[in-house]
Amino acid sequence: MTRADWMTVEREFNRRDRLQEADLSYGRWTRWGRGSCEGYGLEIGMLLRFSVAASPDRTVWRASLNGTDLGSHDSFEAAIARCEREARFAMRDALEHWEIFLAQPPARRRSGRNRK
Repeated sequence: MTRADWMTVEREFNRRDRLQEADLSYGRWTRWGRGSCEGYGLEIGMLLRFSVAASPDRTVWRASLNGTDLGSHDSFEAAIARCEREARFAMRDALEHWEIFLAQPPARRRSGRNRK
């Protein structure tokens, strides 16, 4: 195979990965389960993973963020609203902290063990 052939294969491979990521519904609520086992999930990158699951009789909806319980809610809409509110707070904090990190001089980004 020539270098051009390898580059073509690599481009196709990368395109396929992007298509698979789109199929996994990142950034959208997705339904999982069936019958009395019903739940919904939302992934925002690799940072936030929300889950909303119904009790078997559908009277209580439990919400969680990255495996941490966000509480029980009387309705599906209330559980979703709680998750989306937590997402807004978490993303705002993450972006603020990222901007602070980028504003630091490069030498301060490294850990202390590498300094001379």
